[in-house]
Amino acid sequence: MIDQPLSLYIHLPWCLEKCPYCDFNSYQKKDTDNEKTYTDALCLDLIHSAMVAGRRPIHSIFFGGGTPSLFACEHIEKILDHIHKNFLVTPSCEITIEMNPSSFETAKLEQWHKMGINRVSVGAQSFHAPALKAIGRTHDGQQAKDAIQAALALPFRSVNVDIMYALPEQSIDQAQQDLEMVIDLNPPHISWYELTIEANTYFAKHRPKIPDHDTQFAICEQGLLLLEQAGYDRYEISAYAKTGHTCAHNKNYWNFGDYVGCGAGASSKIMKNDGLWRYQKHRSPALYQSAPTKHVQEQKVSKDEIIFEYMLNKLRLMQPFTIEEVQRLTGCTEVEIQTACTSSIRAGWIKIIENRILLTSLGRLFMNDCQASFLKDNH
Repeated sequence: MIDQPLSLYIHLPWCLEKCPYCDFNSYQKKDTDNEKTYTDALCLDLIHSAMVAGRRPIHSIFFGGGTPSLFACEHIEKILDHIHKNFLVTPSCEITIEMNPSSFETAKLEQWHKMGINRVSVGAQSFHAPALKAIGRTHDGQQAKDAIQAALALPFRSVNVDIMYALPEQSIDQAQQDLEMVIDLNPPHISWYELTIEANTYFAKHRPKIPDHDTQFAICEQGLLLLEQAGYDRYEISAYAKTGHTCAHNKNYWNFGDYVGCGAGASSKIMKNDGLWRYQKHRSPALYQSAPTKHVQEQKVSKDEIIFEYMLNKLRLMQPFTIEEVQRLTGCTEVEIQTACTSSIRAGWIKIIENRILLTSLGRLFMNDCQASFLKDNH
C-alpha cells in the first residue's frame, strides 16, 4: 500500500466578478449557472475519484475556487456527505473553505462549523479602498475586517487571512499598514504574498503600474520583520503561522504528497505501484457537468519531469530536506538528484550539506529561477 499522505481538493468555479490578476480556473457567475446541477456533477465525480485513489485515508480537504462561499450551505453539506460516504476521512482531517468578504454571512460560518469544516481562509488582499478597486475586489476594508473577526469569533481550528503587497500604486507605508491591520486582528495564519502578473489575465494585457523592485524588496524586508516580531513563523515562502497552525493541506502539496481534485479543471496526482500519475478534468464548467468523471488528461509522469515537479513544490518550504527523501518520493537515484542540483548549486541558490538540500537566502530571492533550473533542458 502507498504510504503517501492524501488530500482532497474541491473546486467551485464561480465568482461575483473575475479579478484582473487571477489566472485560476474561475468564472463570473451568470444567472444560468446552477449550483445544484454543479453539485450533483461533483458528487458523481467524488464517487469515481474515490475509486481512482483507492481506500487511502484523506488527511485534508480544501474547498477552493472561484468563491466557495457563494455556494448555499445545503450544497456544501451534500458535497461533504458524499466525501464521508466515499472516502476514509481521518478523525483529525483539516477541512478548509475559502471565503470572500463580499459573500460572507455569519450564519454561513456557523453552519460550516456545524458541518465539520474546521478552517476558514479569508481573501482580504487589502484594507485600502484604492488598492481593492485597482485589483478588482468587490469588498471594502470594513467588510474584510468584519469577515475576519466573524471567523475568529467562532471555534474553528484555524483561520487564515490572505493579504497581498506590491499592488498598483501601493506605497511602502500602505503595504505595511495592510499587514499591521491583519496582525492586529491576530489570526493564527497569514498568507502574505506579492502580486504577480500572470499570463492570460487582464493585467497581462493591461499592465498596471506596480511598485518597482526596490520598493517591493523594502516592503518584503519590513513585512518579514513585522511578522517575526508578532510571533508568526515563516514555514513556506508566503505562509506564516502561529505555533500549531500551519496549513496541512498546502504542506501536503509542498511536501509532494498525493491529492485528488474534483470539480471543473481540477487535477489529481496519485503515486501508484507503477509510478506517478496525473489526471485532469474538463476546465469548462459546462463540459465538466456533462462528463464529471472524464479525465481529459491522464499521464504517467516521466523521470525527466518528476525531479522538477518535486523541487517546484519542496523548495517553497523553509526547512532543508534529505536526498533520501527525494529518492523515496520520486524514485530517482542519488546520482540523478545530484546531477539535477548542479546548476542551482553553481548559481548559489541551493547547497547540499551532509546529504541535506537547503535553499540559500539568494535562492529565496531568485526562487523562480532556482525552480526552473531543475527543468531537464536547463541542466
